[in-house]
Formats: sequence, C-alpha cells, structure tokens
Amino acid sequence: MSETWIQWKPIEKLAQKYDVASVIDTINTFTIVLSEMDNPQKCLEVCFDSGVNAYRLTNEIYWRNSLHKLDEKYGEDFYGDWTFFKVKNSSYLSWLSKESFEISDSRNFVHFAFLGVNSILEVIAHDEVRINVPN
Repeated sequence: MSETWIQWKPIEKLAQKYDVASVIDTINTFTIVLSEMDNPQKCLEVCFDSGVNAYRLTNEIYWRNSLHKLDEKYGEDFYGDWTFFKVKNSSYLSWLSKESFEISDSRNFVHFAFLGVNSILEVIAHDEVRINVPN
C-alpha cells in the first residue's frame, strides 16, 4: 500500500504556511515552534505533552525526491501552501516497525508531517497534540 497524505487542520484560523522555528525535545514533552511565513514574529506551538517516539528534521534540499512524489500524486497546490499533514500507510512507520522488531506495531502511532518553508519535520507519536498560540 502506498502512503496517503492528508491535510490536517489542528485548529481554526491557521496561516497557510509556517516555518519550523525550533524543536524543543525534553524528557516529558516535545514542542515545535512554528512561525508564519508571511509574519515570522507570529508563532504557534505544537505540543506533544507525552513526548514523541521518533522524529526527523530534514532540510528541504535533501527531501527533493519525497516532494517530487507528493507533486506527482497530489500536485504542488496540495502541499505547497500548507504545513500540517498526517500520513497513512507511512514508510516512516514501516521503517520504525522493522527497526523495533515490530514492537511499534502494537502501539497506536500517528505519523505527523510539518512541511515548513525550508525544512520538513516528521514526528511519530500518539494522537495527542495541543496547539498553543502565544499572545
């Protein structure tokens, strides 16, 4: 089965495109700070309060093949002006399954993908996300 990318809207009134400003990985929490592409001073935080199980942050230049595949399957309009995605039948989850000798298969993991302006952040976690919009 091939991967299926789904645009995800975690809250109302989102900007179309964000950049990954920072990733804060502590023992108990994982926080992603995203800044609006058109207004970098305006940020939001994506918080995984129970932490995450795996993540990878990749500069867009090294993710060209994956972008090409997304373009072929969905068209650039699908991902070009949107940041938040969930991935079904994920190759990342398949890789995690193999690496963990299938231990991860018994967990209810979700593959989140954040397509930033210059980077892609992929996160494997339980479907427990909290969005903070700082003042």
